[in-house]
Amino acid sequence: MNIISENCHLHNIFLLPNISVNYSLKRLIGYVYVYVQQAFSTKSSNIDDDDDYDLAPNKKFDSICQSMSHRGYLRAQKPYTPPVNASSLITEICEKCNVEKSGTLSDREIKFNVLKECAKEFDHTVPNYMLHNITSVDDIFQFYQTPVSTIFPLEEMKHMELPKNLHVLYDYVRFHPETDTKFGGISAFPESSTIVSNLKSKKKYHGYKAKVKSLGK
Repeated sequence: MNIISENCHLHNIFLLPNISVNYSLKRLIGYVYVYVQQAFSTKSSNIDDDDDYDLAPNKKFDSICQSMSHRGYLRAQKPYTPPVNASSLITEICEKCNVEKSGTLSDREIKFNVLKECAKEFDHTVPNYMLHNITSVDDIFQFYQTPVSTIFPLEEMKHMELPKNLHVLYDYVRFHPETDTKFGGISAFPESSTIVSNLKSKKKYHGYKAKVKSLGK
């Protein structure tokens, strides 16, 4: 895979055939995807026009939601698209549980009941690592109005309008001695193995273990 840019905003990335896609590269592709998405696309708002609700500023929780939205592909979770009437649905749940829109969730039982009803309504639950960050109704609005995409950013970029100075090769070449037999299955890196650790990637890319010559032979 090559990502080539003519200016300094995006760096050149070259993925050699015998190098497996690892976590660091996934993060880097994610950063490129977010940059392109923010610079060259417009997002439609999912908040009701009739029931406009201004969220109180919470930069820490907002950054967590954005991270979950843009890097959902790194976790085993279901994709989520907020419904158009998400705001009104949450308001109804709060009224049902006797919680004010501007209230806090200091009572654990009330917090459990509200999140339980939201999970039923939206078919989308709050991950364990985010439970302690939800301390108010504002956080619930923020969470359930944030979409979650589990598509790998490289695949999603196929459907985006990319800048003219950015070119991406999606179907990059990976060497395997059983299929690349032009030179007798000999790689340019004869003692380098291709290890695919990701379970999903193993179905698409097959790794192999190279034979390493012993010293003195």
